[in-house]
Amino acid sequence: MVIDPGYLTAEADVRRQVAGLRRAKELFATAALAPFTGPPMAPYWGPETDEELVRWIRERSETLYHPVGTCRMGADEESVVDPSLRVRGISALRVADASVMPVINRGHTHAHGHDRREGRRAGRGGPGGGRANHRRRGGRVTTGRRPGEGMWHGSHLT
Repeated sequence: MVIDPGYLTAEADVRRQVAGLRRAKELFATAALAPFTGPPMAPYWGPETDEELVRWIRERSETLYHPVGTCRMGADEESVVDPSLRVRGISALRVADASVMPVINRGHTHAHGHDRREGRRAGRGGPGGGRANHRRRGGRVTTGRRPGEGMWHGSHLT
């Protein structure tokens, strides 16, 4: 199975990328940034027109974000994985990466994905499994964290 995210299929996205490249070129040409810039580096071939910039964008663009929200976690039958990260309908398979995060966080997703893997390795499932010392107290999961330490709460890191 191949998942095609449809990058740059919406013309508005392509126009936004062209505008961003033009703005970056303007900024790098300012006197304030001149001491820190040099000539374009290979494989940049110097596109100038909108058509050339679109070609460059389509040839060279890539995403740095790991997909999130592609593997819904929940207690209901419609979710792909249960709260312990077990894939429904397939025995001995768990998903312990950023795909179980409901929304992308403001930073890189690597730490959160790594947290899930380490939590699974240590036998603790679910959100924040690898970084917290989980204990059951009065029917709720608590952690051994100090105030101010990060903790995964559903859709955001607090």
